[in-house]
Amino acid sequence: MFIKIFGVLILSSIIMYVEIPSLLKQKAFKDLAAFITILLIAIVLSTIHFLDITIPTPMDAIETIYKPLSNFFASLLK
Repeated sequence: MFIKIFGVLILSSIIMYVEIPSLLKQKAFKDLAAFITILLIAIVLSTIHFLDITIPTPMDAIETIYKPLSNFFASLLK
């Protein structure tokens, strides 16, 4: 498990080592910010995946919000 996480970190470091200097040379700061943001999200999600942590889906949030409303309106219609 930790070997996989270490592998993700090493691979991400290599990708940053290759990509960031060229983005800095081109002064593409918006692209650099987007690149770093997406890479950090990928690192976090990969780490969570390898630690076997379940991430709630957006559908869980939608059900949590709308289930009481649905029950309320269903009781009104009975």
